[in-house]
Amino acid sequence: MKRDTSKGDPRDREKPHKDAGFEETMRRKQMREASESTDRLRESSKTTGWNGAREIRKWRDRDQRSKS
Repeated sequence: MKRDTSKGDPRDREKPHKDAGFEETMRRKQMREASESTDRLRESSKTTGWNGAREIRKWRDRDQRSKS
């Protein structure tokens, strides 16, 4: 009698991966590094006198004038 393998071999179902702990540790480290990098970027952009909305309008208006 042939075994039904349409759902995969039951012996291969969700075996614990022996490197799962290491992978989780690496994922957490990468997430922490990305978060720290984002924080540094936010801090560096807090220049006094700089206004993002004003800069966007300046570039947008310049581009609209060049299209006319």
